[in-house]
Amino acid sequence: MEKPLLLRQYEYEIPTSRVMLPAVTKEGNNNDTENQPLLKVFFDFKNGHLKIEADWQYMVFASKYSEEAWIGYHENRVSIDASIYPALSINLNDSTCDGLVLPLEGYIEDGAILSSCSGLLALDKISASYEPHWKITTYLCDLQFDNCELNVQFPVYV
Repeated sequence: MEKPLLLRQYEYEIPTSRVMLPAVTKEGNNNDTENQPLLKVFFDFKNGHLKIEADWQYMVFASKYSEEAWIGYHENRVSIDASIYPALSINLNDSTCDGLVLPLEGYIEDGAILSSCSGLLALDKISASYEPHWKITTYLCDLQFDNCELNVQFPVYV
């Protein structure tokens, strides 16, 4: 019997790059944006919490199936706070966790606008020639706007 490999918390960050920043910001030289990561995510599976702080435009560009109109939905930075149901530690050595899908429910805030969001979190095992790893995919719908679904993936190496 294989020893459990528990995924309790996961943190991922994409720092701001001076090369990338002008491509994802309208102004191209926003001092507030320069000092913050493009994306910072924290999954707390054990307590059922998801926190994302990101540049909205980056989130739209990073989303797999985004539309240009979504860029104007929020201003600059957004904070996404969501609950993950159920709250549980995930055993990555358990084959039944491959393809696991958990519901998300929360809100998106950009300082001026607070809107509800809901979606799904999917956990998939990726087998590569060098070693297996996982990916977490979030599908978050901003309920204030029609057809605004952010689909962002995060790698998990074990």
